[in-house]
Amino acid sequence: MSDSFVCLDLGASATRTVSNDGNVYIIPNNVVFVDAADKVDVAVHKGSNMHEEVLGALDVTIVKTSGAKCDFFPCRAIMGDMAERFSATCIRPSVLKNKVDQQVNFVSAIVGMAHQQLVANTDEDIDVILALPPMEVQYNSEKISNMLIGSYKVKFNRLEKEVNITIKSMLCVEEGYMALVTFFFNKDGSATANADKYGKGYVLMLDVGSSTTDVVVAKDKRYVEKSGNTIKTGCNVIEANVANGIRAQFGYDPTNEELDFVLRTGRLAMGNSYKDLTVILRRAKEEFARSIIEQLQSYFRLVNIPLQTIRAIVVGGGGSLESKFTDENGNEMVTTGSVSEYVTKELNRVVEGIDVICVDGDPREANINGAYIRAMLAITLRNRQKQAQ
Repeated sequence: MSDSFVCLDLGASATRTVSNDGNVYIIPNNVVFVDAADKVDVAVHKGSNMHEEVLGALDVTIVKTSGAKCDFFPCRAIMGDMAERFSATCIRPSVLKNKVDQQVNFVSAIVGMAHQQLVANTDEDIDVILALPPMEVQYNSEKISNMLIGSYKVKFNRLEKEVNITIKSMLCVEEGYMALVTFFFNKDGSATANADKYGKGYVLMLDVGSSTTDVVVAKDKRYVEKSGNTIKTGCNVIEANVANGIRAQFGYDPTNEELDFVLRTGRLAMGNSYKDLTVILRRAKEEFARSIIEQLQSYFRLVNIPLQTIRAIVVGGGGSLESKFTDENGNEMVTTGSVSEYVTKELNRVVEGIDVICVDGDPREANINGAYIRAMLAITLRNRQKQAQ
């Protein structure tokens, strides 16, 4: 690991990226692919800083100039808000295919690296840490590394900026376990209080994303090999159940934006007022928790780790957040608890005595922060070895 690195978390809803300065940035991953000569007559949104400037003008042309051939490049992509205004149909990462097989993920990765060079002044030559689902790390890490390693020319067409990137090395790490890293360690590498309390024995991580839930186990803070698995269910199941409830009660199909608002707040905007959907959302979360616990029991038999030996289950990802809103008096009102509360309730029906805990801070950034900690620890170790020599 060199002193200049970029970490990437390619989520289903957005890409998160961080480099040496430790600042996490979120980049939209909805894409419309166009021909190089196409005219894109969409206005650019100005911003107050370079990050906002880039997000408001995501019309990029990517050419791979050295390294193994990758069929996904060259390409031109419109992303984010510009893509939504350019076309009613955008490409997003699909749960039906591996991340390594989708062009949208490769484009998001390269744009994330180029973005870091503009906003954080990373070097042209970088090492990359890429968080992937555990099963893809096990079976596809070599494939995606061979496809990505090399040099690229990235042109931000509407900003009239061009960035050159050379990926020197790539390390693929397990989503879920990176979230556990943030459970045990702070960003400066020091141990957390959780490390003292749960550092010995088995701890399981549930990383609840938009479309999948990643499961990994750590023993004595170390990843248990081949314990990673991906359950093909996530917040989209909760959204589907909420949508069914809205259809039954109000007689119309809610949009994706409305469903996202309901999951975040527990309320549905109706005219100039709001409808309380606490009951519908609670039932959806309870149903999701029951399905997770049912699949977890099969998972423990598969990895040959008795559920009773697990000291704690840590829940992270966007699906682990509480649903809440701020009322007209400025008071924060929680409508439904986090998924971890419902998982705890269902888990206690199976076995008692397991602690179920939410990741501290923003659980959506747990994986990317874990990757950052992993990178900084590698740099520290390398520097110590140099001093010893």
